[in-house]
Amino acid sequence: MREPLVIARFERRLAELGCPSAHLFTSVRELGEHREDLRLDALDEGLCAAEADGRADALLGDPADLAARVAAVFRHSTWWGRHPFIGFCLLPLALVLLAGVLGLSLDAAAGWLYFTRQGICCLAGDAAASALLRAGILGTWFALFLLTSSVLCLLAERAGCGLRWALAACAACSFYSYCLGFKLTSHECSFYCQFPPAPANLHWIPACAPLLAAIGAAWRRLERLRRFRVQRSPTRSEPGRRPAPGLPRTGLVNPSSVVAGLVVAILTVLGVQAHSTWSRRAARERELTEKTWPAERAATMRRLQARQAQNEAPGATTIALQPWVNAALADSLGGAADTTGNHLAELPCGRHIYGGVPFEVAGRIQLLGRKLLDLNPAFPAGVRRIPIAKPCRRLHLLHGASGVTADLTGTSIARLILHYADGSQAQIPVVVGKDVLDWWGPIYQTEVGVQASNPSAAGSELAWAGSNPRLKDQQPEASLRLYKTTFENPRPGAQITAMDYVSAVTDAAPFLVGLTVE
Repeated sequence: MREPLVIARFERRLAELGCPSAHLFTSVRELGEHREDLRLDALDEGLCAAEADGRADALLGDPADLAARVAAVFRHSTWWGRHPFIGFCLLPLALVLLAGVLGLSLDAAAGWLYFTRQGICCLAGDAAASALLRAGILGTWFALFLLTSSVLCLLAERAGCGLRWALAACAACSFYSYCLGFKLTSHECSFYCQFPPAPANLHWIPACAPLLAAIGAAWRRLERLRRFRVQRSPTRSEPGRRPAPGLPRTGLVNPSSVVAGLVVAILTVLGVQAHSTWSRRAARERELTEKTWPAERAATMRRLQARQAQNEAPGATTIALQPWVNAALADSLGGAADTTGNHLAELPCGRHIYGGVPFEVAGRIQLLGRKLLDLNPAFPAGVRRIPIAKPCRRLHLLHGASGVTADLTGTSIARLILHYADGSQAQIPVVVGKDVLDWWGPIYQTEVGVQASNPSAAGSELAWAGSNPRLKDQQPEASLRLYKTTFENPRPGAQITAMDYVSAVTDAAPFLVGLTVE
């Protein structure tokens, strides 16, 4: 028996509205049974078969309108159907974040092949291995984002929300994946979330994964509609027809759409503001890195060279520190066993002028600091009895410190203990922010950040600047910095026999490379 036209149109319209197959078949069967009951009642009243069919079809009404009402009832019976904007536009953010974190977790198994214990890339010189790891991370993210968007498409289909919300979910997944990214360098593998996304940090491969899910959802819908060969019925109900009382509202203006509109408006405003802020910040950063900082670094180096060309203390005496040197200039911060390249190899040995004062440089007297314990706990907390054996008015130190942070400003990280010929002593503290700063930092003045990163200390003079492989890799805009600090002798008329250089064992690890008395 041929299926009545009203039933076929009802079935086709339900399929167009995205009604799930199980509910579609149930609704079509129930409508068919109800139409058959109406037709039998008409036959019992003595109508002919054609008239009975006509009355049954007339009582059922417009099949497109009836299908829309049935689909609306089904959608509003599910959480996803009642809150499609939240479910398919906002919830994907949490799912994509979870997918991103899971992706990095899965790739952590490969991390130990890529990174050594010190956090340096052991395959830095192997371009093929680096490309393979990057491809593995991108592939993992692609698969996870494809799975996330595919699940959302299936939820939209099962909730009867139609293709538009499936496509909205895929678009949301793609947009959020733009905001996620990973940074893979020779010393770092990190995960970040940035809105709006920086064009330079976009990863297009994971962001294209939802496109495949969207294509799959559209293809499934097309295949489903191919089963129906009936002429497509009008999508609007008859003029003047109203939904039956008690059915959920399906118009554009409802509480969910109002909330969704407000959220979209707020996100749009925040996005525009964030993009404007990011653009200004990026432009300022480009100006600093390309123009301002290079010019200031060059000016600082010219001043240092000028100060290294003239001896302002002709009567000063350099003190030989060779017997107390415990680290060569070419040794990294942790000593000879440290292979990170964090050293002072660019500092020349021998007698040179720094900050207008001559110094005899033979190596580094490295004292202990808490942050240095993991690298080399064998460094001493102090060296004793560096001989001076003469009266002096001033002591000049060429020194530095590692591990200096902003919270150490004003803290004494070392002290000089002066021993006099009459057996008395005097102590001189070495204070962060006044006498010394961290040996890593900028040598420019513009927007240097926290005080611990300032290029000059209040009571000292930047005397030498250079770099090393570790610094170039991690902070290419920064420089190595050594300071010349001049201390007045508390008893200028008394002869100093020796000096102790002692660490306060804070987080900072001080070191001395030159000592001159005047």
